[in-house]
Amino acid sequence: MIKQAGILKNYWYAVAVSKELKLNKPVKKTVFQIPIVIWKSNENQLTALLDRCSHRNAPLSEGKIQDGCLVCPYHGWTYNT
Repeated sequence: MIKQAGILKNYWYAVAVSKELKLNKPVKKTVFQIPIVIWKSNENQLTALLDRCSHRNAPLSEGKIQDGCLVCPYHGWTYNT
């Protein structure tokens, strides 16, 4: 996984083009076998997080965007930008 990536994990990578990111819709991506969720808020602010809820490890990419925050589909915890 990430250990196999060596020093490559310490750099920036393009994971999506802007047309893939719709307003208020989470998008799931994977970089070096690490699941990432990306979303664009109403203010066009881009945010990327690990695609796992810190509470129950649910995939955040299956949640929804509400008031610019990503809402976990499991218990409804919210993650802001």
